[in-house]
Amino acid sequence: MIGKGKEVIILLIIVVLGTNNCRGQIAYLFNDLPLIDSSEIKKLYLEVDVLSFFKNNEFTGEKVKGYTLPGFCMSPHLSLAFSKNVRMEVGANILRYWGSEIYPCYSYLGIAEWESERYQKGVHILPIMRAQFSITDSFHIVFGTLYNRNSHLLCTPLYNNELNYTSDRESGIQILYDNRFHSSDLWVNWQSFIFENDIHQEMFVFGYSSRTNIIKTDYGLEIGIPLQFVAQHRGGEVNIAETHSIQTYSNYAAGLFGKYSFGGKYFKDITFACYYIGFTQNVGTLYPFNNGWAIYPELSIRIHDFQLDMGYFVGKDFISLLGSPHFGNISAKTPDMIFDKMDMFMAEIEYCYHKSKYFSFGIEGSFIHYFPYTSFRPEYGTMERKRANSFSFGLFLDINPRIRIANLKPNIE
Repeated sequence: MIGKGKEVIILLIIVVLGTNNCRGQIAYLFNDLPLIDSSEIKKLYLEVDVLSFFKNNEFTGEKVKGYTLPGFCMSPHLSLAFSKNVRMEVGANILRYWGSEIYPCYSYLGIAEWESERYQKGVHILPIMRAQFSITDSFHIVFGTLYNRNSHLLCTPLYNNELNYTSDRESGIQILYDNRFHSSDLWVNWQSFIFENDIHQEMFVFGYSSRTNIIKTDYGLEIGIPLQFVAQHRGGEVNIAETHSIQTYSNYAAGLFGKYSFGGKYFKDITFACYYIGFTQNVGTLYPFNNGWAIYPELSIRIHDFQLDMGYFVGKDFISLLGSPHFGNISAKTPDMIFDKMDMFMAEIEYCYHKSKYFSFGIEGSFIHYFPYTSFRPEYGTMERKRANSFSFGLFLDINPRIRIANLKPNIE
């Protein structure tokens, strides 16, 4: 009988030989920067970020339901930098799933549920409002719509990149810092605001993510420590719903990463990281676990426009607040089903055609292998589950033109 360690090695070989390439940087599609260009001060711009996507998730097993995301997201907004330190942006975020005519008004986190009696027709639309104060080129304070398309630098089990086209833009307050040896992101995403006598709960997410380089050389070697923390709070002092209880949950992660950049035209870099990840149910009884843990080593290789990511996840009593439901010991498919210690192998290959800063095209394919595991449901008891395989594939097109509308007069302050 082949041991589990040998199975992982065999699967790695299959994925590498089966692709013959490594995935492209879809990160280009999901990235925005707080830097203010001095040449654009007192110039009014119209920026239109258009993301078209088609993603099909073919999931098997008892963990996650399969689904397809065919849609279009557009974010037209006006941008004006008053100085090298201050910028303001105003616009709208518009989401359309093909074949859908009505949308719940509540904020989305993942695929929205039908929880609201009020709906928007035609598209789901919310405002973009951002005020930014850049103290230096490295230190930024942001109010309103947050910069989050880089996934807040969180590791894969703690943040699902799919949220970039299934959830609302995050809004609240954010403090960003980035220099040669340290980068950090501290933010509050206020997901649900309540008024006096409201019947729903206040809800917000607080997060902190940082990377500190222990070693960073001029010949491409980086070794560093990532620290990450995410908490979600549901509560409120002025609402009237007696059935709502205060709930607070948190994830945290720490680890070590190493990266070597080759600087070549084709072979770009290779990165290895390993994370210890935790879950805590600080207040509340929503989840069946109060504390859980997971370990996640991953390897990433980037060659030309391709990038290949491979990771091995093992976790017990673990819940991911913003990550994919694959990373967790409860079922998002079958009610009341929980899992004993689970482990799985994941591989993702991406190609990104990115020859202009205003245009990107991406192709993505992923594979997940669940090793045999044990599930439990109160009415059925304990059951042994066989190994299962899931996969997904997607196409993405991002077009983001930037048009100068006007110059402010020199005497306008």
